[in-house]
Amino acid sequence: MHKGEQPGEGSNVLKGDEPSPPPYCIYEEKEEKPPAGPVVSGGPEIKIAVMGATGTGKSSFIKSITQDEGIIIGHSLQSETDKITLSRTFDVSVEGGCLAFIDTPGFDDSRGADGAMSDSDILRQIGTFLQKEYEGSQMLAGIIYTHRITDPRMGSTSIRNLRMFRQLCGTQSMRNVVILTTMWDKLGDIREGVGREQELRSAPGLFKDLIDAGARLVRSGHGLRGYEFPEPEHIVSNLILHSNPGWTKMQEELALGKSVGETSAGSELDGQIQELIVQEMQQMRELAAAALVELDEGAKRRLVYIRSMLDQQVQRREEERQVLMQHSEAARAIEAMRLAEAEEKHRQLLSWERNRKRKKKRALTAIAAVAVMGFL
Repeated sequence: MHKGEQPGEGSNVLKGDEPSPPPYCIYEEKEEKPPAGPVVSGGPEIKIAVMGATGTGKSSFIKSITQDEGIIIGHSLQSETDKITLSRTFDVSVEGGCLAFIDTPGFDDSRGADGAMSDSDILRQIGTFLQKEYEGSQMLAGIIYTHRITDPRMGSTSIRNLRMFRQLCGTQSMRNVVILTTMWDKLGDIREGVGREQELRSAPGLFKDLIDAGARLVRSGHGLRGYEFPEPEHIVSNLILHSNPGWTKMQEELALGKSVGETSAGSELDGQIQELIVQEMQQMRELAAAALVELDEGAKRRLVYIRSMLDQQVQRREEERQVLMQHSEAARAIEAMRLAEAEEKHRQLLSWERNRKRKKKRALTAIAAVAVMGFL
């Protein structure tokens, strides 16, 4: 959605045959009309960012709406997403345009090993994307933050992602945020989830400050329906309907000329990396002391090996801090991302049009079969 644009009051953005929305949504039922012509890839976009830790259902949620076959759903805690990807649906009430979901990689302190993308690389990538959107006057219509309700408590990785999320978005953006607790269908007893949800809602340092700033807490579970479990399409429609677009905190800081490392999110990540370095150096000292008094040669070699692994980890984190603080060539990175996004959007449009034609052909075949049966 472009700067200053807001969806019309009472509009239903996502098209299709939908069940009755939950009571908290404001909808106006409208007769569906077929598109006047083919959707053009250069039309306006409504963009929604989806953030959260790895394995919390970001990609699954997006795919349930866009049906994008290019999305790979992970079935472990290893990330299937190491770069920002955009998935689109053109079944929306935006003249000539589409709804785009921005799937962002989660932050995880295990990233960066064996030359893989580090958290610093991820944050710089997010910064480039947000700067590109700012320069194009493209505000986010909303942000969805995902969290597994199946987690008995919020672990270190979840807390790490939440702290980064706060600094990326800022307090003002929380009015456009939906906190989506996922995987309710995986609970043995739904009452477990209700208790965890209450703790997330009320405990300081978790979701309380986000909700106090305007974020909404919504449940999601595969196959679960009803007032407490709105359809993904209804969640998105309601988010857009109540959207009050604005720039994120990181976009405003980058617009002032700060590097990614100098932003609040960059400072937060740098602080987290330093905390890890302190912890790992303490472990190295303890291992060195243990190796000195260890009499068994085999055990001593294992301790020395573990210490060397920690030493490599500390070096990697120091390098990650340097990467974070580097001033990148933003203009070149933004242009490369813009070209790649345009190419991917065109691919998704062609795929959507092929699927639409196949559905139309199947419908006509079914109608013809019914007509033939009527003459028999």
